[in-house]
Amino acid sequence: PWLGENAIDALVEAYDRIRSNCFDALGTETFWGPTCNLGKISGGAAANQVPDSAVCELDIRITEDMKLADVLARLQREAGHQVCVEVLVSGDPMHTDLQNVFVQSYASCVRECTASEVEYSKQCGSNDGRFFSACHIPIIVSRPLSGQQHSPDEWLDSDSLVLFYQLYAKAIERFDQMCL
Repeated sequence: PWLGENAIDALVEAYDRIRSNCFDALGTETFWGPTCNLGKISGGAAANQVPDSAVCELDIRITEDMKLADVLARLQREAGHQVCVEVLVSGDPMHTDLQNVFVQSYASCVRECTASEVEYSKQCGSNDGRFFSACHIPIIVSRPLSGQQHSPDEWLDSDSLVLFYQLYAKAIERFDQMCL
């Protein structure tokens, strides 16, 4: 084993370079930038054999001001010539113009239904809205009072679901009038 080149070691070293040089601001509380999660790594056939190949899967999310081709080129540069970088699944980041007339109309409906101001935020997650956003269709992500999505402790406040239904009904009616 001391004479072989360990493919897992080479892959881990490449990952360390990618993580350090492409995602250096990760972990800060005010950070809005790309993220990188090493979700899966595999290689080798047995503990007493030097692995000749290794594979890892990264979940990389980029922001609206980044281009996928540029990110891929940087990842390949950092990974080095021994590592092949390929895209398994891709989706553009979403960005919605808050001044869009439909967004403003929806915000007005929120204020009317809740007697509260609208809170805008950036989220690091993803949803199917990215496919519409890629076609320049504005996306509004909204939900009833809920929490801990995609976990065993996910919950939904049923009373807020009624309010959410009323909000959607009002917004759809307004959108219909805007399109006449």
